[in-house]
Amino acid sequence: MKIALIATEKLPVPSVRGGAIQIYLEAVAPLIAKKHEVTVFSIKDPNLADREKVDGVHYVHLDEDRYEEAVGAELKKSRFDLVHVCNRPSWVPKLKKQAPDAVFILSVHNEMFAYDKISQAEGEICIDSVAQIVTVSDYIGQTITSRFPSARSKTKTVYSGVDLKTYHPHWTNEGQRAREEMRSELGLHGKKIVLFVGRLSKVKGPHILLQALPDIIEEHPDVMMVFIGSKWFGDNELNNYVKHLHTLGAMQKDHVTFIQFVK
Repeated sequence: MKIALIATEKLPVPSVRGGAIQIYLEAVAPLIAKKHEVTVFSIKDPNLADREKVDGVHYVHLDEDRYEEAVGAELKKSRFDLVHVCNRPSWVPKLKKQAPDAVFILSVHNEMFAYDKISQAEGEICIDSVAQIVTVSDYIGQTITSRFPSARSKTKTVYSGVDLKTYHPHWTNEGQRAREEMRSELGLHGKKIVLFVGRLSKVKGPHILLQALPDIIEEHPDVMMVFIGSKWFGDNELNNYVKHLHTLGAMQKDHVTFIQFVK
């Protein structure tokens, strides 16, 4: 089959700037490419060629401005059997017009079917246009089906996997070595770790963890909250929200560690 995987307009694939969706696509595309012809569409980046083939995967990088239209033009030029759209349900009907014979699949990673994200009519057209909706959790699936009951037969949860060649469980020799090395480097021996990894934004909720910390310390005085991330991928400048987090953390400085963006 000829398969198109369409990233959002936020970050490029391969995931040179990070991003969950981008990391998923970079990891999964080469596996699919062993049996199928795979093309990944994403935005341009100075570190990436406009068109390249890596590990059997074709990567097409398009201008961020009018990205959706550019993807549609690419779909119209090349006949794809299957088109997988990531996290942009409002794009599906427009892209379907450019590739009417392709089967469309939508993956949903956030509450993209909320009232402030998509209208009732747009949501229903999107659902009618896809063969399957894949969600990252049962909760996200419920945010779709509770509003759009017609999506129930098409919606399925697929939880994220892990590459055990890259991420080693702590009970393995390599995992134990890495764990001890990190704890030693950060001075965290003997601590119970609460780990937050992600963008430091209000919608992700790190402030809620910090607000709960005094109560947690009462029961677990050896707790350490470790926050890894920044306001945006690779951007370690402090905005007002991140400054607020640092202020909250300073109130419990023996129990909070901030680490900036890690690629």
